[in-house]
Amino acid sequence: MKDYFGINSFVYFKSFNDGSEIRLTNQPEWIQYYYEQELYKLSYCEGRPSDFVKARLIWAGITVANPVLEKARQFNIDYGMTFVEPCAEGCEFFFIGTELGRADVMSKYLSNIDLIERFLDYFRVKARLLIEEALKHKIIIPDKFETVSKTFCLQGLNRADFLNAISPIEFSARELECMRLLTKGYTQKMIAKELGISPRTVETYLNHVKEKTGSYSKGDLVKYLLKIPF
Repeated sequence: MKDYFGINSFVYFKSFNDGSEIRLTNQPEWIQYYYEQELYKLSYCEGRPSDFVKARLIWAGITVANPVLEKARQFNIDYGMTFVEPCAEGCEFFFIGTELGRADVMSKYLSNIDLIERFLDYFRVKARLLIEEALKHKIIIPDKFETVSKTFCLQGLNRADFLNAISPIEFSARELECMRLLTKGYTQKMIAKELGISPRTVETYLNHVKEKTGSYSKGDLVKYLLKIPF
């Protein structure tokens, strides 16, 4: 990544629904400073995992993150992006950054988002053992969700309504909810529990969605839904 994109900073952060978390990075001094200075209280990515949707964020455009970014620059970390990936257990965040004075890399990031996303998949596979080891030593910050900044939220836009408005296919509100949770890795039983309905009802909604989208299997449906930015 450094040779191709000039990336010299990489942080993998997974926040779990129960408030625990893990981090892997090639910048341990920065992460140690981050925790010691309690910068998590100022970060836009430390809220409840359920508050996030899949997103790609350019650091320079997130004004609420300025205090954290200013500190990161002391460690020669700047001009980066955050990849937000919700999942059933919580939410994954991938932070990639380059060094000071490299504003030119932003166009390279944006022109090659697909390649960076492939690298993130590659990382999950190659770092599997490291991730498993980190899971044995989760970090727990008491009452973290109650103390973090609440001035930034990725759910301000009603994305489901927007997608329904522009889609040639009409989905019911419940169908959209089932679709959204399915893309996060939820099983039918998990979706049922989340929405307070029966697994059989969830199955019915998803069958309706498969019929509307021409999907012949759950795998086909998931591939279709992953193209939609829920």
